[in-house]
Amino acid sequence: YRVRVTWLRIMEAFDKAGGVAHRIFGKFFDWYAPYFNAMSFALARANEYEADAVAVAMTSGADFSSALAQAHVAPELARKHYWANVEREVRDSPEVNNSVYTGLQTCLLTRPFTESEVNQLLAKAMHEETGDADTHPALKDRIAPFVHEIPRPLLPEHSAAQVLLGDHLPVVLQEFDRKWAQHNAKWWQERHEYLQKGVQQLEQLEQKQRSEELSDEELWNLAAWTEELKPEVDPLPAYQQLQSRHPDHAGANFAIGRILLSREQPEGLNHLEKAIGSYQFTIPACEQAYLYFNGRGDEARAEQYRLQGVVKTGYDVGLLNKGLNGL
Repeated sequence: YRVRVTWLRIMEAFDKAGGVAHRIFGKFFDWYAPYFNAMSFALARANEYEADAVAVAMTSGADFSSALAQAHVAPELARKHYWANVEREVRDSPEVNNSVYTGLQTCLLTRPFTESEVNQLLAKAMHEETGDADTHPALKDRIAPFVHEIPRPLLPEHSAAQVLLGDHLPVVLQEFDRKWAQHNAKWWQERHEYLQKGVQQLEQLEQKQRSEELSDEELWNLAAWTEELKPEVDPLPAYQQLQSRHPDHAGANFAIGRILLSREQPEGLNHLEKAIGSYQFTIPACEQAYLYFNGRGDEARAEQYRLQGVVKTGYDVGLLNKGLNGL
């Protein structure tokens, strides 16, 4: 895996550098990196299945499947119920949070999520098909040899950290808290200042919108700031209003397409198609469509968008996602 990513980074570095170095070495790397990636992909996929078999041999098929199900739902639950609150702290306070990991443990112990949330996330994970965007097989293919029903995520009363570390856990968490705060203090301050400016601008735009029509730039800023600063407010209507004024507005079409696809609404592809026409949004639009179809196991449609990106810009969104998702 290290070698795979190393080749990808070398190829990207030469592509960005241009000039004599790219003319001399770039063509070789542009040929060899994808070649090596393709040849090693099958081996990497086989390694994943071997690792799964070892895990089952050391535990059981049921335990392995439950733990794997947990790994698929836990990150989204933590993001929604904890990290989103930390982001609001960054917006509201200039002082860095000194107890991020302790707070995370407290949040998870209270289990703020519902069973319905867990079931929805698990159903989504089980719906995904194995594709070539990731060396890891899809969840349903990984558990199929060991269990014959949808696993329940492993949600023990006591975490592994509590069991293994016992009374030492608070000390360990405090050290993690200290290092996190030390490492992120500067970022926190800069992010806070940025968000505060955004909050002020958003309030001004919202107030202005009540009495007069916003310009195109103001409407774009309203939509973008709403999406970033007010997750409880749907930014889609503002993007759609701008797109209704200018049907071919690349930014608005990209935002609408991205949001609709995230909501499992395939009509978002129509908007991404319009965004692909703009060089600025070709790569992000192709990548969104590529990931959408790959997540559904439709490799043929995903390949269409990968090739569009290559033809229009020379940039391979499929290669990048294979390399990084394979880690």
